[in-house]
Amino acid sequence: MNATVATAPIHARVAYISEPKPSKYGDGYYCSILFRDLSKSDDDESGKIWKNLDTNAACDYLIDDIVALHPETDDKGKTHHRIELIQQATGEAQPGPKPIAVKNHPVNAVISTEPNPEPPSKPGEWSLKQIQSALSRPLPQALLASKKMGGRDITYIPWYQVNRILDKYCPGWTWQIVRMELTSKQLFMVGELAVHTRDGLVVRSASGREDLDCSSYGDPSSNAESMAFRRCAAKFGLGLYLYDK
Repeated sequence: MNATVATAPIHARVAYISEPKPSKYGDGYYCSILFRDLSKSDDDESGKIWKNLDTNAACDYLIDDIVALHPETDDKGKTHHRIELIQQATGEAQPGPKPIAVKNHPVNAVISTEPNPEPPSKPGEWSLKQIQSALSRPLPQALLASKKMGGRDITYIPWYQVNRILDKYCPGWTWQIVRMELTSKQLFMVGELAVHTRDGLVVRSASGREDLDCSSYGDPSSNAESMAFRRCAAKFGLGLYLYDK
């Protein structure tokens, strides 16, 4: 498909990310993302731009990210938008040219014209503050799961999603179980998560537990380790807000 740039890019804010939905073509799942044109007021319907992305691609964006939508027209005359991440919702300010003003959007009154830096490519490239800032951002629904606990639904981030996010923002991280105790009813584990930062190696520890006769998915050992692992990651900011009561 041949595509040509149709107009100047549209600076927009990620306003909504849906939960994963099965594709009607039967080839996986996708998320619907709502982008709001920053040059228009929030009550202007013409400022809404919807885009469907597969769940892997949708995981690159979070609520309040600032993007540039590059309209492109294919050979059939249909307009598509190529997405360029301009500024993450939170993070350390990066040096760059003077920001450009955006009217009718007081919350995001200015945005940087420089793309946000790529995730670290090697251990120790980012400072602890940069890592915590990136990990502390609200997570898209596509990365979360829920389970019943104490009669209510609990939202959490599965251990394998924690693994993927750490791979992206904390290259070279290590994890180990440092203590394990067994009682007549429960298994307890203590684990340590080590992250290489520009400030040096930073280690966080946390515990996890599970009933020996657990009726949930998995087994006592893997469930206890998963809890400890997720709690350690939360001490670096990842999904920490999910623990708020």
